[in-house]
Amino acid sequence: MKASDYNQYPEWMKKPFNKMVIYTFYNIKSDPDNIGKYIMPNIYRFKLTDQIVVTDEDGKNARPIHIAYTNASNPDGSIVVGDDLFFSAEGFGRIVLNPKRASDHAKFMFMEYSNQNASNPNRDENISIVWKKEDLEVKAKASRVDRKSRKEAMLEAAQLSPYMVEVLIDVLGSTSDKEKSEEEQRDYIEDIAETDPKTFLAAVKSSLSEIISTTKN
Repeated sequence: MKASDYNQYPEWMKKPFNKMVIYTFYNIKSDPDNIGKYIMPNIYRFKLTDQIVVTDEDGKNARPIHIAYTNASNPDGSIVVGDDLFFSAEGFGRIVLNPKRASDHAKFMFMEYSNQNASNPNRDENISIVWKKEDLEVKAKASRVDRKSRKEAMLEAAQLSPYMVEVLIDVLGSTSDKEKSEEEQRDYIEDIAETDPKTFLAAVKSSLSEIISTTKN
């Protein structure tokens, strides 16, 4: 096949690429022996050609096309696939594409529409998954929510009365924690508020509800 035979996307399928995009190696695994590190091949090269089915914008006229990541062609017009698109342990199993880099536009189209992309809703499920696209907007929103929750939990923990510290130790602590000094117990509760704010806030809410109910009875 000639290079010109590839990437004949219908015009409506040409997605805007105007912000950074991140794709993550699908089979990356956390290293149980090294917290914060991952297990994956040093270099993982994947197939840079593919065949997908496209349609007209109305969903009709389905037909196959060949796609590829290519940035050149041979003198006879045959395709030359790129050699700079792969996952690596050094890159933390991620491929980061930036619209300011001209070469990344061709990479973006291939990685978006390839059947190897788990985030492609129209992928051929008979093809093995190699990567997924990260939803940066969802991650950013989740990060903001986490920061807000942690701030709320830390503020609540700092204002706990000695009585509430004892109550929360009963809920969140172990038998040995009950024997510790108030300062040690408070440190323990504050650690939970910082590292697991949702659990801490749920425990506070549950304990207060129980105290109020007991008082009314």
